[in-house]
Amino acid sequence: MRLKFQYQSSVLLAFGLALSACMVNSPTQQAAVSGAGALDVVAIGDMPYRPQDIEPFEALLETINNRPPDVTIHVGDIKGGGTPCTDDVFWSQRDYFNAVTGALVFTPGDNEWTDCHRSHAGGYDP
Repeated sequence: MRLKFQYQSSVLLAFGLALSACMVNSPTQQAAVSGAGALDVVAIGDMPYRPQDIEPFEALLETINNRPPDVTIHVGDIKGGGTPCTDDVFWSQRDYFNAVTGALVFTPGDNEWTDCHRSHAGGYDP
């Protein structure tokens, strides 16, 4: 049997994984589990796609870091589907993720995984 997830299901899966990964590490998260407080979550995705998206993406990460949530979730697509799947692209995104304050969960999107088979994206075996 083959399962096919739609985008909304992937977001819910990422959210569930993120919550389970960080629920008991801090007093705030422990309070959220017990119902005594709220869990602050930021979900982003589909960014940055193009070079002109970098500056707004960096501004968004700065905003996130200025009010660090309990967890930040990136639901994938860190580049456009036709953008080459090079190490430089992935290392650059890793550096952005490492600059985020607090926990961050990343789920790869189709643009950085299955779309890499396209010849203009590098012709890689996904």
